[in-house]
Amino acid sequence: MQPNLIRKDPRLLRSLQCFEAVARLGSLAAAADELGITVSAISHQLRTLGEQLGEKLIEKQGRRLALTPKGRDVAEQLRTAFRGIENMVSDVVGQSRQTVRVAVCSSFGPAWLVPRMGQLRDALPDLSIELRLYADQPELTHEAADAFVTAEPVQPGYYAIALFEEMLVCVEKPVSKIRTGKRRLISTDVAPDPVDEEWRLFCRNAGIEFESLHNGEWLNCSHYLLAIEMAKSGLGTALVPEYLAESALRSGELARLCPESHPSGRTYNFCCKVNRSHETALRRLARWMRSLRPQVAHLTAIAAE
Repeated sequence: MQPNLIRKDPRLLRSLQCFEAVARLGSLAAAADELGITVSAISHQLRTLGEQLGEKLIEKQGRRLALTPKGRDVAEQLRTAFRGIENMVSDVVGQSRQTVRVAVCSSFGPAWLVPRMGQLRDALPDLSIELRLYADQPELTHEAADAFVTAEPVQPGYYAIALFEEMLVCVEKPVSKIRTGKRRLISTDVAPDPVDEEWRLFCRNAGIEFESLHNGEWLNCSHYLLAIEMAKSGLGTALVPEYLAESALRSGELARLCPESHPSGRTYNFCCKVNRSHETALRRLARWMRSLRPQVAHLTAIAAE
């Protein structure tokens, strides 16, 4: 290889990065996922690298890929070189411990994410998470945070992992005897003369006649957090996200009016900017978030950019 070839052709550095990822992870697909490119792009980079170096670094053994002796030597040297670069960058930035700012809304953060923070610390002990709580859905900007959990539609330019589809349940304070008849309903619609489509849609899906459930009196509030506290106080019956009511239902502080739940139409997504999705700390956190999805009853597919 000619001296200063990387300076003359910076594309060689990308080819070396692709090769190091394949050597370390053991597959083209895993390397493509880590680097955020396609498998065919990885194959092209490996082909280009072999031509530029004039050496065969990888060979097929059946359906597997294996490093040649020269490939193992190059991979080890690259691993050392990239580790040195990462350490240098950490020294310049001035933080050996990686910190990710995560913005969450005021219901999701305390009710869903915080109870799982112990799992996160066990899985990623060297990753520091700074939670930022927002009364409503957080604005997707770098000034707000590095990563976001939001139920708003995914914006162009953002990579997203769908965590779960929000399901609504009907809850109220338990009573000592079987309760029947009409109820005061709690609504999170504070517009004048609310029609409250969420309640009507829930009743249709549950096979309940709305007029037989509602006594005509509404308790209005602007947030699910207020609605669930009203229900706990015995002020009325609330329609709230299932994850928000989970703890109170488990403890017996609240009871379901009926076993049915229905989708609110909102999906919670873990998001970060596409042009930052390759960053090690964000990729590690995204991988952990993705690993939680099998624990959730209502799942959706990974969202596009």
